[in-house]
Amino acid sequence: MSEEVTTASTPGWGALVWVVVVLCAMETVHAVFFGVSIPFDDVGRLTYAAACVAMVGTMVAVHLAPVVIFVRFLSRRFTLRSEWVWPLVALLFGVSWQNTLVQGDGFRASEHYVLMRTAYFVLLPIVFAVCVRFVCFGSKRTLPWRRWIMALGLVCGIAVNVSFELTYRQFHGHLALCAAVLSVWLLWPLLQHDKLRRVTVGLGVLILLSIAAVLPFGEGALRYVGALSHIPMASAQTLPGGGLVIGESAFFVRFDGSGKAGLYPVDTPGDFGALAPPRDPEDKVKNVLLFVLESTRSDTWSDPEIAPRFDKWRANGLYLPDSVAQYPATPLAYGGMFSSQSPSVLALSSYWAEHRLFDHIRDRFDEHIYTRPKTKWFDRTTITDFFLPRDAVVHKHKNSKVGLRTLRKKVKASIKDGDSFFGWVHLYEPHKKWRSHKGFDFGESKREKYLSEVAYMDNALGKFMKWFYEQPAADETLVIVIADHGEGLGEKIDGKKFFYHHVHVHNVISRIPAFVSGPGIPTGRVIEGQHFSHLDVMPTIFDALDVPLPERLLAQGRSLYSTLQRPSTRDLVTEAFNFRGKEFFNFLTGGKQGDAVRNRERLTAMTADGKYAPKIALAHWPHKLVCNRRMNRCWLYDISVDQDERNDLSKLEPEQFSDMQRRLNRWLELQGRLVDRLDELYTPPPDKSADAPANSDTGTQ
Repeated sequence: MSEEVTTASTPGWGALVWVVVVLCAMETVHAVFFGVSIPFDDVGRLTYAAACVAMVGTMVAVHLAPVVIFVRFLSRRFTLRSEWVWPLVALLFGVSWQNTLVQGDGFRASEHYVLMRTAYFVLLPIVFAVCVRFVCFGSKRTLPWRRWIMALGLVCGIAVNVSFELTYRQFHGHLALCAAVLSVWLLWPLLQHDKLRRVTVGLGVLILLSIAAVLPFGEGALRYVGALSHIPMASAQTLPGGGLVIGESAFFVRFDGSGKAGLYPVDTPGDFGALAPPRDPEDKVKNVLLFVLESTRSDTWSDPEIAPRFDKWRANGLYLPDSVAQYPATPLAYGGMFSSQSPSVLALSSYWAEHRLFDHIRDRFDEHIYTRPKTKWFDRTTITDFFLPRDAVVHKHKNSKVGLRTLRKKVKASIKDGDSFFGWVHLYEPHKKWRSHKGFDFGESKREKYLSEVAYMDNALGKFMKWFYEQPAADETLVIVIADHGEGLGEKIDGKKFFYHHVHVHNVISRIPAFVSGPGIPTGRVIEGQHFSHLDVMPTIFDALDVPLPERLLAQGRSLYSTLQRPSTRDLVTEAFNFRGKEFFNFLTGGKQGDAVRNRERLTAMTADGKYAPKIALAHWPHKLVCNRRMNRCWLYDISVDQDERNDLSKLEPEQFSDMQRRLNRWLELQGRLVDRLDELYTPPPDKSADAPANSDTGTQ
């Protein structure tokens, strides 16, 4: 076909129809290729398909229709070459890159971030300009040649789209939309035939009918599309004006118009963090050692082939393999450990910023030994602010071996001098980027490299423990070893392979190992079931030191001593907000400024504009309820026999399902009551500017 014939017809409304068709086709291919589970039984196949078409159609109309209208308006008054249409569209897409780059979600976590940022800001615009000149404004090559070359480029781009940074949906939504536009440009000569014109009109009518039928009434179906789709929701989030398409997500703790939880006051503050009955006076704790294992799964830590040293020294105390992480990222995991409060309360109240539980026992120790990883995530104080003052001396170690060598040296000195000590060390190896260690080689896959990291950490910690449990001081030391959260190693969640952490509340993230030893703690025992969590760390330390928890701080955890003497099943919750990266760290930093109302407004805004669905899980052993808050959908599992959470029992056990939902609603109400009470107690200092960090936290943990 000659260039004159091709350029005679401006790609307009018909092109928009085919962009929608291509995007929907790409979504279908993605679902099949990656095995995404679509819950047709909940909304119906036809309804889900219509919702997907409506979402894509509305998104395309919001972003592309104004450009087409603008070009057609100009073409009626001026001589305007038709090739200007898609360059203008591409320019609009270019603006959307700013959202991805400025927000930095995912990209900042890459070790190649500087290179990527340079490429996107400098190289990509140059390549785009050359392509526009090459494709649209003539060349020595004929148009068919140019189309074949661009088709090859498109195939390469799609290959990148499905393989590079797969977990970041914004990135892929943007590239998918660009690929759809380029595909339509390549196919445009074929779409000019009369029969296809009729098909185009028919498809356009179908799209309009889908939009008309689903948008007003298909909230449930649209939630599923938004939560599970690879392209429509992500593209809408990335492009300017996407908020017109995306519905808001409600935060976990609901507030009335006054900005307060408005439920009812806490009945008895003493119900929170109650101590155990009196213990044997001989069970005296003088020292405390707290080890936090980064990104460590319970199943790997329990495996003697992966952690053989732990398999030996765990006989010195009590192992709790089914413990619960309150949040799938380090900062709020530490918040749970050191404030004994849920992420919801920490996010919505500024009280914790000025009141640390640890401050009430700090003077009980002659020596304080703190050592943390020499990594950028700990360079800011977002993590350690929950228990350490800004002027605390903290050692930085490059690996577990060095950190534990430092701890051993200082503990040895304290023992020699007869001083009491508190030691904290964060062992970091299992955090990505994973690598194989010499002598701990399991293979070269992601999972096998992760196992090598865990084995290396186990070896270093095992050497320390072998030495420590030979010291007389071990008999008067409370030792707690607990992971901050688990780690995804390629398990399918919502039909997609999941690596690393954040985002989800399934067992691969929420189930963590915990070990406790010391006076009054049984030795050589393993207790299955969810009897310990992050919330219980500080109540257990207070109880071991025989120090009452301050009632006004309303700690939600339970001392392990109390649990051992009066075992009972309770509700333990894991939360995951739907923002991360710079937003996540800056939000936590902003919580220290003392303006709870402003913080809630920021949280509401970020929740509505989150890059994925917020999630929450409630475990009441042996059952666990997992909820997607955007989809307003929950699943029920019996995790005593289904640790992988494969068999949904919500329809098979409706009474148990209803009971778990009532428990979750009751827990949500309790968090609102706690926020109300802490708001009443909190009086912000007159000037917070001096405490504000010079730079905002960045990155993702």
